[in-house]
Amino acid sequence: LQIFVVTHQPQIAAKASSHFKISKSSQSSQVKTLIEKLTTNERENEIARMMSGEIISNEALEAAKMLIGN
Repeated sequence: LQIFVVTHQPQIAAKASSHFKISKSSQSSQVKTLIEKLTTNERENEIARMMSGEIISNEALEAAKMLIGN
């Protein structure tokens, strides 16, 4: 069974067993979509970024680790 969820809520995202980052880039008239599976550290950083914004605070990183661990 596979379920894909797209969310901007870190509390929901942290419950997933795998995380993927989807980004888009454009060059001239060509647009590319990139999908990358995140490592454990990247997962923690991404959940922390969702909580604190562009600049990741130590508190957000610790909270992200706790959310992923539980």
